Amino acid sequence: MAKFRTEIFFYVIDTAIYSVVERFDLLNEHNSLFRFLYDIPTIQKLDDYQLKTCCTALNNALSVGEKCDISPDDLFIELRSLSHRFPLPSEDGKIVDSSPLAALTFIVQNGLSSVYPNTFSKLKLIKTYLRSLMGQEKLDGLAMISIEREIVENIDLNEAIEEFAQKKSRKVPI
Repeated sequence: MAKFRTEIFFYVIDTAIYSVVERFDLLNEHNSLFRFLYDIPTIQKLDDYQLKTCCTALNNALSVGEKCDISPDDLFIELRSLSHRFPLPSEDGKIVDSSPLAALTFIVQNGLSSVYPNTFSKLKLIKTYLRSLMGQEKLDGLAMISIEREIVENIDLNEAIEEFAQKKSRKVPI
């Protein structure tokens, strides 16, 4: 029993604790980079220096070498503008959803996607900071599905699965 405890049980517990700590650290890092985007109306309260610092830090985190997905200056301008257009919580106590999804929904419903290209990009919606290790082939496929969403919505999944199964099935003579 003592051998089990020292060689297996403690090893499993140590591994579990290490994994939890590692994930907690990653979530804290994610929170520190993206926190300012989770409540669009509070962007109005940030001064220009604070918002530019947040946009630059986000750009640096999403950049690989010379390649970057966003322009911190453009993102700063877009977020400043969006924060003034976005509905604020009303004084009657009604809570307004200010999540990133609500912001994107607001942009789409008001036809503003061309006005906010850094804020609203199909690739940036798919390739988040936490998915940065995703392979290029999978990322391309997800981007294509997202871009061609209208076509994807009309596909009968059962029929597609059946067709795939027929093409890939191994026919073994009985």
